[in-house]
Amino acid sequence: MSIERIKEVATTLKNNPRTNAVLYFLLKVDQELQLKKADLEREAQVELTEKEKQAIDEPFITEDLILKDLTTSDERRNVVYLYNLAPLPEELEFLLHVLRPDFTAETFDKRTDSLKNLKAMIVAIGDGTTSSSIYKYHFPTNTYHTKGLSIYNAQTGTSRFEKLDKEVIRVGNSFEFINIENNVYVTNLKILEKFFGYKESTKKTAAENLEKLRARNIIEDIELLEKRITELGDMTFSRKVIRALSHSPVIEKVTNEHILSFVEGHHLLGKKIKLNPEKTRMILDTKISQNYFMKLLNDDYLKSELTDLEYEAASKDFVTEGNEETEDA
Repeated sequence: MSIERIKEVATTLKNNPRTNAVLYFLLKVDQELQLKKADLEREAQVELTEKEKQAIDEPFITEDLILKDLTTSDERRNVVYLYNLAPLPEELEFLLHVLRPDFTAETFDKRTDSLKNLKAMIVAIGDGTTSSSIYKYHFPTNTYHTKGLSIYNAQTGTSRFEKLDKEVIRVGNSFEFINIENNVYVTNLKILEKFFGYKESTKKTAAENLEKLRARNIIEDIELLEKRITELGDMTFSRKVIRALSHSPVIEKVTNEHILSFVEGHHLLGKKIKLNPEKTRMILDTKISQNYFMKLLNDDYLKSELTDLEYEAASKDFVTEGNEETEDA
């Protein structure tokens, strides 16, 4: 899916007067996830729909975003990531469930359900033809409990505060994940890394990707890289491994002999990466050499056709016919 298609869905939902939003509470009770529908009175229902239509509009229509796979994440901002790691976290599976035609959920009942168990809010939004669902991670500070003394300024134009005797939930405008056409996209990478088992999934995927290098037999002691991922838990390096090996033009198109020759003759890599005496494999026995090797696999070392100068460019997008900018007339 393209970013243009995502924007098209967001625009359709925003502009259609028939668009309606449904709010669900994702609860965690005794380590089990439960989804309950929130029964909203009409005024709250109307405001929820308008707020969520605006929430979709802001990141996808008004901002100049680019779309990338999660496995190719880099340091750029204004990026929305397709979650392409397996498996999808259980919490995010509910983004898919709520849009299924046969989906039903019990209504949240304050007599048997507790907001203390609230983990997230999921909003299903649709117009009868086009639909989407969004995931809002719930921070405990966004629930105002009746325990202790809570006060609020109830009447406009007065300075008197009254006691708050009801629980209040703040439904924020932002969201961390969105499901469009059964694809889950990440809009907040920090929340994913902190709360969704992303670290273990990343380490597992990185270790699996190392098998591509093992099969090429170009590394003298590949166990050193594996140890850095699985035992030392180096997340930064794990992400570099996934990014480099999931979409490496070097691994896919360049022979071992050419890679080794390039390293040996490069003015920088030749100093950072050692070859074995037979010059058949690389010795990556330091973190520095391992990091430089991942940059090599990612094809970060470029030479300008115009100036003949060499550069290191981590953020690259392929240039193909049809995606180049056109000059204004």
